[in-house]
Amino acid sequence: MLTREEIVGLSPATPQDVHFYSAGHKIRAFWYPPANGDQNAPAIVCGHGFSGMIGLQMVGVPEALSLAGYGVLTYYSRGIGESEGPRGRVIPREQVEDMRNAVTYVQSRDDVDPDRIGVFGSAWGCSIAVAAAAEDERIKALVGTVGIGDCERWLRSERPRWEWKAFLDRIAEDRQRRVLTGKSEVVNPNEIHIPDRAASEARDRQWREFCEKSGYDGYPLETAEAVIEFKPEEMVARIAPRAVMFVHMSEDMTVPPEESKSLYEKAGEPKKLLIPKGPHYDIFWFRNPEVFADFMVDAIDWLDTHVKGIES
Repeated sequence: MLTREEIVGLSPATPQDVHFYSAGHKIRAFWYPPANGDQNAPAIVCGHGFSGMIGLQMVGVPEALSLAGYGVLTYYSRGIGESEGPRGRVIPREQVEDMRNAVTYVQSRDDVDPDRIGVFGSAWGCSIAVAAAAEDERIKALVGTVGIGDCERWLRSERPRWEWKAFLDRIAEDRQRRVLTGKSEVVNPNEIHIPDRAASEARDRQWREFCEKSGYDGYPLETAEAVIEFKPEEMVARIAPRAVMFVHMSEDMTVPPEESKSLYEKAGEPKKLLIPKGPHYDIFWFRNPEVFADFMVDAIDWLDTHVKGIES
């Protein structure tokens, strides 16, 4: 069993560059083989957050899971980072398809047991993972951190009533523009999802650097409409009797803890909910390795039970 101290002291690993295809787009992915050298390993597919910055916010997750004996795949969804596809396009249903195709890729590997695959979703990736697991019985268990149950409720909670009305009007205008011109207005993602002020300065700087590297200026406003229509909590009950575990920071001002609580309440058994104390970004190893290690010990135990089939 991986210890808390080992997780706190992780060093970022260098994965193997791999790829697969989703809807004809070449998806850039990264494979972390199990540290124990298992050639019939259980595997975990990891889904990234709304910004897609897996080189920062996903660090620690694949390393810990690899040390625990899992093969781990991280990847950029289509249009994000170094994957092919329309630049900056974040459409939930398409990303669900990408995750399911990632599962297919992992199953194709000779060093993976195709019957022992789970998913780990970080923030927005948690919501994508819920939908993917609801639709795909190949996924044996799910761990999701700071996820969103109802994306319309989430975005609406960030705005006064008059700003919400103006936001919906802007989306309606963009819908008409897309129909007449085939183009959607490109906006800073902070105009779709408004991060808390304490996090926004650092997040903006990191995101600008990520955009420059990835070759796009923002997300199409079409994303906002697609996100509003996405409600993973309406699907989560379909995962049972496969296992779900949700983790949410108690003082999260970016995604309210009520979102993961709603997912948990609507899920079937077996299920688990952890609410560590702290703000949104403390969930990430790069920000707070102590908090990260505390919940990852439980997450690995959960996956060991429901993916590996080891009784805890």
